[in-house]
Amino acid sequence: MRITIFILLLLITGQSSAQIRLNDNVILSGFGTASAAISDSSVKAYNYRNIDNHLCLDCDSTLGLQLDWLINKDFRSSVQVVKRPQDTFSDPELEWAYLAYTQQNSTLKLGRQRLPLFIMSEYYYVSAAYPWSRPPQDVYDNIMGITHYDGISYEWTTLTSSESQLRIAPFVAIPQTSDYNGYGIDFSLDFKTTLGITIDYTYQDSVFHLGYINTSATRYNDVGLPKTHYSLDMITAGFNIVDGNITYTAEALLDQNLYATWYSGISYQYQNIQPYLQYGQRRRMFSDNSIIGGIKTSITPSLFINLEWAYVTGPDSYQSGHLNEMQLTGDRETNANIYTLSVSFLF
Repeated sequence: MRITIFILLLLITGQSSAQIRLNDNVILSGFGTASAAISDSSVKAYNYRNIDNHLCLDCDSTLGLQLDWLINKDFRSSVQVVKRPQDTFSDPELEWAYLAYTQQNSTLKLGRQRLPLFIMSEYYYVSAAYPWSRPPQDVYDNIMGITHYDGISYEWTTLTSSESQLRIAPFVAIPQTSDYNGYGIDFSLDFKTTLGITIDYTYQDSVFHLGYINTSATRYNDVGLPKTHYSLDMITAGFNIVDGNITYTAEALLDQNLYATWYSGISYQYQNIQPYLQYGQRRRMFSDNSIIGGIKTSITPSLFINLEWAYVTGPDSYQSGHLNEMQLTGDRETNANIYTLSVSFLF
């Protein structure tokens, strides 16, 4: 059934890149990714994607639908539902559902919103919007599966010149419980009230991003491991600089006790072909390195194909970086070559 859905959507996006306008004020849009992925390691790689040495046609599958309603000149609403890699098609996740009120250069949002930690947070699951087959796992896979929050945010934007814009957006998230899986163990996280702020400076097509979050959480499980309490002061920083046909991208996530992770990469746009190369590291909670290289080709303005190679390596321990299975006995595998052919689309 899911293959049939993808084929139908690919046929639609191959013909047109337009959104579906239901009426003058309501627009339906969507996105998705399908892939064939395989590794040369028997140990599953990448949390929730679980790529090993058996060809996987479902490890990166995403499918999202978004409905935007322009209520009037001041109010609008948006809802986005996503089948993430860890979900089934019959049980997707409500990624956001909010009401926004805008006056001049200020916007107030109330409801479920995307956690704005990174440059690509807003389009985290939209593979068509970035060069790679999947978001850089060294940074984007380090927030324990959390991509959204329930709360309130305020956005203030101003033009600093005819070609640049400054955006400042504080937010407050109410306490929530989130479930995630790490190294084959299911955990739950109870978060207290979260405070955060993001600052984005845009110059022409380039973006510079700063983010900060303060929260505390308790992690527990059903297998007898002790509870763990975290006090988090997370800082993110990054840029996406467009210089002609060349794009330079880098992001980092820092926390005094848990995170010192980053990636840096470059891509080059030549007609409809975009080769790219990226290097990343994770330290503190994890310890690993990764190199990624690939080519993205645009078939139409809304249909893209990626051919990608990744090399990940971690320490000789029972938890080895992006290889996300416990290796308690025998010879441990500490590295893997991962090959991916993916198709992404928009409509």
